[in-house]
Amino acid sequence: MPQPTCQDTFAAAQQRRRSYPLDAGAYKLREARHGLGRMMETVDAIGDFLRKPKNVMPGATIGLCCTTDDKGYWLKTLPEKLAEKLGYDILPAVAALAAEENIAETDVAIARASAQTRAKQLLKDCETQRVRLKAGIKTEYAAIKSGCSDLYALLVDADRIAQRALDLVD
Repeated sequence: MPQPTCQDTFAAAQQRRRSYPLDAGAYKLREARHGLGRMMETVDAIGDFLRKPKNVMPGATIGLCCTTDDKGYWLKTLPEKLAEKLGYDILPAVAALAAEENIAETDVAIARASAQTRAKQLLKDCETQRVRLKAGIKTEYAAIKSGCSDLYALLVDADRIAQRALDLVD
C-alpha cells in the first residue's frame, strides 16, 4: 500500500476535525503557532547538533520534539505533520474566527479564503518535500547545517497563515 500523500493526510485531518468542531478560533491559532514554534526550535537544534555533534550525548533530546537517534525520521515526517496541523488546527481555527466577538464576517471570509489559497500551495510544497525526503535525508541535513532548510521554510509559511488570521483578533 502506498504511503499517503500530504493531501491525503490533510483531508483525513479535516475529516477528523468535523467530529470535534471548534467553538472559537483564536486560541487554537495561538496553540498552532506555539506548536509550529516548537518545531522550528527543533529544526534549529538539529542544525546545532549537526554542526557540533560531539556537544550532545548519543540518544539525547535535541530541540523539543526528537532525539539524536530519531532526528532523520522526525524530519522526514515533518511534511505530513504540517499537513495534519493545517487540516486539523489552522484552517478550522481560521473558519472558527467567525464565532469571535468584534470580528466582521466579511473579514473572516477574506481571511478564510486567503488561508485556504495559501494552504493549498503549502500542501503542494509539503508533498514535494515529502517525496524529496523519501530519497534520503543527507541533503536536508546539509541544508539545515547551512541555514537554508526547505522544511524550515514550510514551518514559517504555516506560521504566517496562522499569524495573518490572528491579526484580525489581536
